[in-house]
Amino acid sequence: MEVKRTVPVKLNVPKERRDDLHQTIQQFNTAANYTIDHGRDDDGDLILNKSTIHDEVYHDLRDETDLPANLVVRAYSKAVEAMKSTVAEWGERQQPPASLVQ
Repeated sequence: MEVKRTVPVKLNVPKERRDDLHQTIQQFNTAANYTIDHGRDDDGDLILNKSTIHDEVYHDLRDETDLPANLVVRAYSKAVEAMKSTVAEWGERQQPPASLVQ
């Protein structure tokens, strides 16, 4: 069984660097959204494999953002995980409610 824990951490960002942090966050979110918008194969199916999505979006994200390579990889990985979660939820909705299963 895998256990995940979230630990809140307060970041002390100097005032003169706050704009940089906000810009990085904005570009990270833009990269994740770009991945979702362009994360389909030729048949229109979602690409849920990180190696495949890398080939599809990595170079575009490096060209279109100021993010370092590590953050580009984290952004498209986060987008893939979100797409996988959504696909799983769609699959669960296709199942009949337990009260209808005999």
